[in-house]
Amino acid sequence: MKRAGALIILFEVLSCYLMAQVVTFQKNYDVDGTSDSGYYMTLDETGFVLGGGTLCKFGNQELGCDGLLKVDSLGNLIWKKVYHTFPYSFDGRKIKVVFDNGYLLCGSAFSVNGFRPFLMKLDNNGDSLWLRFYEDSLMRKAGDFKLKNNGKILVYGAGSIATNYQHAFVMQTNASGEKEWVKAIDVNSPQYRGGDFSLLENEDLVFGYKSSPLENFNHTLALTRTDSIGNVLWTKTYQTNENDYCNAYMTPLHNGGFTLGYCDPNWDVGDILLHLFGTDSLGNLEWDYVFPKRSPSLRRLITASNGDIIGCGIQSVEGDDGGEFGWLFRMTQDGELLWKRAYRPDQSVPINIISELNDLVETPDGGIAAIGTMMDSLPDGSGWGLDVWLLKVAADGCFTPGCTDSILTAAVEPVGGIFKSERQVFFRLSPNPVSGQAKLAFYNQAPKNAAVRVFNAQGRPVREVEVPPGSGETVVDFSGQPPGLYSIVFEIEGQIVQAEKIVKL
Repeated sequence: MKRAGALIILFEVLSCYLMAQVVTFQKNYDVDGTSDSGYYMTLDETGFVLGGGTLCKFGNQELGCDGLLKVDSLGNLIWKKVYHTFPYSFDGRKIKVVFDNGYLLCGSAFSVNGFRPFLMKLDNNGDSLWLRFYEDSLMRKAGDFKLKNNGKILVYGAGSIATNYQHAFVMQTNASGEKEWVKAIDVNSPQYRGGDFSLLENEDLVFGYKSSPLENFNHTLALTRTDSIGNVLWTKTYQTNENDYCNAYMTPLHNGGFTLGYCDPNWDVGDILLHLFGTDSLGNLEWDYVFPKRSPSLRRLITASNGDIIGCGIQSVEGDDGGEFGWLFRMTQDGELLWKRAYRPDQSVPINIISELNDLVETPDGGIAAIGTMMDSLPDGSGWGLDVWLLKVAADGCFTPGCTDSILTAAVEPVGGIFKSERQVFFRLSPNPVSGQAKLAFYNQAPKNAAVRVFNAQGRPVREVEVPPGSGETVVDFSGQPPGLYSIVFEIEGQIVQAEKIVKL
C-alpha cells in the first residue's frame, strides 16, 4: 500500500508539474517587408499555421496578397510563403488541416468580373498543389469551409444578385475542389451580413449572422438552421439595432445549443456593449450576457474541449499607457464569465498601442493561442508598420499561473524584438495522440546523463530510454501499451527538466 500511495503521489506531482508548465509567450513576425495583419490560424501536430494579409510590390504597383507562416509550438518560424494572383488582389480567410496531410485554404480573389471565391490545397511545406476559382453568379466571397467525413468540402460565403442585395451561399465540392452544387440560403431578408456557420453531426447546417432591410439601417441578429443541402428549417431572431456597425459571431455548444456574439449600442452609458446570447438546440434563448462599459469588440468565438466558450477581439484601454489591446475571455456554456483579460504587446515603437486578436485555437496542453496584429518597426528601418502577432497563454488567460490582473503586458524575456517562453523547453513531442512511436526532437543536442521515462495514469513507470549525449532526437515506442493518458518525463542527471502529457490511442 505504501508503494501504491507513493506512485499515486508521484503521478499527482507530475500532473501539477505539467499543468504549471504550459508554455506561454508572444512573438511577432514580418511577412513581406511591409505592413502585415494576422487574421486566421490553425493547429497541427507540430505547431501553428498563421495566415494574414500583406502587400506585394510589383514594380510601382502594390497588391493585396496573403502570407502563411508555419511555426512550431514555441512560435519559432519553420517556413514562410506568400501567395498572390497578380494583377489582382488575393485574400485568404480560413485554413485547416486536411485528412491526407497538408492544408486547405479558402478566400476570395478579385478579377475583371469582380470578386470570386477560391479553394487552394497546400502540401505540408505550404506549396500549392491546386488552386480553384469559382465563377458563379451566386458566389462572391468565401469565408469558411467544413470538411465532411466522406471527403466532401462545404464552402460558405456571401454572394449578390443585385445592387445592395447580399445573401449567404453554401457550395459542396469533391475532395479535389471540383464544384458539385451551390445553393443560396433564404433568410427572408435582402441583406445578409456575414457571420459564422457550423456543420452538425447529422449534417444540418447552422448560420449565425445579422440581416437588414433595404429601406432603413436596422440590423437584426439571427440564427438559421437548414438541412444538409441548405433548405431552411427554422430562423430565430434576437436583437435589432440601428446603425450598430457590429459583426455577428456564432459557435455551437456541447449541450446542443449555440452562442452568438453581437453588440448592444447603449447611449445611456455612452458605449457599444458586447452582448452574448446562449440558445438551446432549437434556437430558443436561454441566457444572455452584456459586458460593461469600455466594452471590447469581438472578432471570434470558439468552443473549448471542456465545453467552455472562448472569444478574442480588441479592448480599448484609456490612460497614458493605453490604446488598442488584444483581448480574450472565457465563460461556461451556461453564460457564467470565468475571466476576461486585455494584453498589451511590448511594442518597441514610441506611438500609441495598436493591436488586436482576430482568431484563436485551443492547444493540446489546454492553453489558448491567438493571432492578431501589433505595431513594430519596418525591416528596412523606414518607419513603423504592422506585424503578425502570436499570443500563447494558459487556460486561465495567464502568462504565469494564478494571475489576477485584467490587463497583462505580453512581454516575456525580450530578445531582439522576439520573445521567449517563460520556461526552458528541451524538446517538442509528436505525434500526440500517438498509436505507435512518439518522437522527442531536441532543440539542442542532448547532454550527458539524459534519459526519458514514461509513466501511466496510475503513476507507474512503464518505459525508460537512455538518451546518448549529442542526440538530436529519441523515439519512445507506445505500440505495446494500452490506450490511455501517459506522462513523458525528460531527466538530466536524475532531475526532471521537462514533462509532457501524451495520449495513446
